[in-house]
Amino acid sequence: MEFTQAEVKNKKRRKLISFKLLAIIFIILILYMIYWMYFKETPFLTSESPNKVNQVEINQYGNSLWNGPHKVNVYFKDHSKTIVDKEQIKVANTMRQNGQDQYKLDWQNDQQVKVTMRYEHKTEVIRYNFNTQEIKRSSALEQNF
Repeated sequence: MEFTQAEVKNKKRRKLISFKLLAIIFIILILYMIYWMYFKETPFLTSESPNKVNQVEINQYGNSLWNGPHKVNVYFKDHSKTIVDKEQIKVANTMRQNGQDQYKLDWQNDQQVKVTMRYEHKTEVIRYNFNTQEIKRSSALEQNF
């Protein structure tokens, strides 16, 4: 059984189209993995001031295949939920998953908040004043298991 020249060309064309389609799908999957690992922001923890005037929102930034995100974004929002300020914190966990039990948000009043983040290798503390929009950040290296 002999194939005609037209049938051979059609067969080659179908193979080429299927190869291009597979290549496009592979590129899309790779791009999504890069977005998911380095850029995707996921809501993680939210706290409102005692009279619901201001809000602090912590979002995980990026993902990891082994132990959660490498960074978190801390957003300070006013009464209209508009972002007033933002701070990005590097998560200092090596073997431990990032969990909500590692974060403590203490409101002194409606205008002042203290965010304590106890990671595996260090503790980060952020104090924020909504009136002056002043951020005070401190960290201490320690073993928090």
